[in-house]
Amino acid sequence: MADDTEQYRNAAQADTHIAKWAPYGEEIKSVHHCVERQEKKKKDFQLLLVVGKFRIWVFLKEKKMKLKMVREFHLYDLESLNRNSDQVIIAYKSPAKSNKFTVTCTTAGPMIKCIRESFAIIASGFPATYFQLEDSGASPVDPYEADTATKFINNYYGQCSFYQVFANREIVYYLRDLIDNNVTELDITQIPVIEDDADKAPLLELKALVASLRYDTHFRSVICTDTPQPAIMSMFAYVLQTNVTLTKVVLSDLGASEQHIIEVAEALKKNSLHAVQILDLSGNNISLKAAMELAKVFQSYRHPLIELDLSNCSLQPRAVQLIFSAFIENPSMSLSLQVLNLSNNKFELPGSQEMEKWFFALKVYAKIRHLLLSGCTLSLNVLQSLKHMTEIAELDLSNNRLDGNATFVLSTFLEVSPSIAHLNLSGCSLSYDAGAKSLFTALSRNPKAANCTINFSENTELKMQIHKDLVQAASKITSLDLTGIKTKDATWIEMVQTIGKLNMLHTLNLSDTLSRSGPQGPIVQALSGLLQACPTITTLKLATCYGKRVLIPFFDTWNESVAVTSIDISNNNMGDSGAAALANMLTNNRRLQYIEMDKNATKTNGFAVLSSAFILNKTVGRINYSEDAQRELSSLQGKPRERLVFILESIGRALQRNSPQEVVFWHTLKPRHWRSCPTPMEILPFPPMPVHLQSQHNSMTLTDTAAVTATVAAVSADHPSGQAQAGGARGARGGRA
Repeated sequence: MADDTEQYRNAAQADTHIAKWAPYGEEIKSVHHCVERQEKKKKDFQLLLVVGKFRIWVFLKEKKMKLKMVREFHLYDLESLNRNSDQVIIAYKSPAKSNKFTVTCTTAGPMIKCIRESFAIIASGFPATYFQLEDSGASPVDPYEADTATKFINNYYGQCSFYQVFANREIVYYLRDLIDNNVTELDITQIPVIEDDADKAPLLELKALVASLRYDTHFRSVICTDTPQPAIMSMFAYVLQTNVTLTKVVLSDLGASEQHIIEVAEALKKNSLHAVQILDLSGNNISLKAAMELAKVFQSYRHPLIELDLSNCSLQPRAVQLIFSAFIENPSMSLSLQVLNLSNNKFELPGSQEMEKWFFALKVYAKIRHLLLSGCTLSLNVLQSLKHMTEIAELDLSNNRLDGNATFVLSTFLEVSPSIAHLNLSGCSLSYDAGAKSLFTALSRNPKAANCTINFSENTELKMQIHKDLVQAASKITSLDLTGIKTKDATWIEMVQTIGKLNMLHTLNLSDTLSRSGPQGPIVQALSGLLQACPTITTLKLATCYGKRVLIPFFDTWNESVAVTSIDISNNNMGDSGAAALANMLTNNRRLQYIEMDKNATKTNGFAVLSSAFILNKTVGRINYSEDAQRELSSLQGKPRERLVFILESIGRALQRNSPQEVVFWHTLKPRHWRSCPTPMEILPFPPMPVHLQSQHNSMTLTDTAAVTATVAAVSADHPSGQAQAGGARGARGGRA
């Protein structure tokens, strides 16, 4: 029989059941003659077992060396290999009932060895218990030694074969580029595996790639954002059931349903060894039922959670209560939070009160540095313990209505906070009253406050009288945004002169603040005087409302003492004459690096004059005029259009010359927001437990969810549709996502 092994190998190679897999990279590794005894028929069947790169086939031998396939399964479907001498029992996952068979094989040892070696190549990182192995005469398996990139890519090839999809060459290049450069962040949105049509199923290439992460040990961060494919959430839930090295998971703006969120929650609950410490589910609708499951996850967390983003998730007050209740029940986890973004959800009084309970429980031991609560219908007046949040460096309360009581609570915080650096009060309906005045008084009294960025934009009721109090905190403020607070000429000039006394200011936004009625001369003089009085300003925003009558003469006043490196003059309808004035200023300017000048009705001649400025200017590396350029291009044809295209290309070449990009990867890396915590490379330790929380902590077990369950029950009593439901999470072993 051994003499005809090569002939049978050739016959198997030509068999259509094997040949069809050749385009997927399949190849035969070994063939083995076997005998299967079927007791019911009391007959022995002569078989040929073929071990491939990804699959195993079992053929029935017929006359004239013909083969009839009786079994086929992927190596990922293996459940057990049991060998006793020449007898081998193989079990595998299959929808059919007959998924276990016993064969007698004189080459049982080499067969088991070949199966194990083929599996090892496409299963790097898989646990040793992935399938059960019992081998009475185990032969040593050759160790699979390869670089990290090759191991992950081989896993990807294995998943492609499993999902019956051709390996995507661009994905392979992308993965090797990342791993060879020791990049541990995998951004799915950077590669062409996302189906743009929300009504279509996700591409199989995406399934194969995501499934490769199930047991991966290289990547620490995965990002998938802004796609119309909510089913991607289920794919990552499948990964989270088994992965133990991912520390950052960003699944934002996927349009996920309630069930998708529950699947992620169930996966995190099921995998007690997961390492997720940064979780971003923002932009997905999280129902009360889904919030219940997430609350159970947070309550049973076994390691720190340092960043949580649930912004824009349509959370209702009861859902917010559940989240904070879980934080209170698991203080070890919530003490570690450094970034919490719950913007654009509904807190109202119930949610605000539960957050206050959390603040009160943690006291000064909280580690939170970025607290983002924009548009939360927040009842700030109940947050009396906000003053205990001593680590907060950024506080975003924008688009919440703040009355007098709320501003006094905020003032108390500002007066004692040792870390505050960014305060966003945009669109808070602030009026110039005692509460608003107290904000600056509190800031000026805080000896540790320094380098503060303050955003008062879109508070139209301030009427800009608040500038009278700015001087109190002159040495504290480095960035000030007053967008949309319109005033008449005289008040505006007085305000600008006051701002000139802020000797630490480097960023100033005066967009849409001038309701001009008089001559432009005093306005120009005030702006010019501001730059002379405050030479620390490097970013200046003058979008909307100024027009060419102010900006053209303002450019003429610029000299070498102006330190501005970034300017926004968009939406001022300056036309070609404004572009010419800007170009004239640029020929002598050596500081500006970025210009925002879109929506100024710039036409071909304006772009031409701007292009000529770059003969001398060697510092400006970025200019935005995209809408004006597109509008002008769409209005031209023939040679006039060709001329404009040439001019725009000339400007583009000059910008590239002035700001050469250092190319590291062939793909782009999508930056996260600046406040995001660095991706942990391992599970961080819990912070020390404060004494006042130790008794509560010691009375809890890591898997105790009684408190959250009780809260869920209370909520469900008033909301019958909110009963908790299992999340359809799949088994921990292989199989289709």
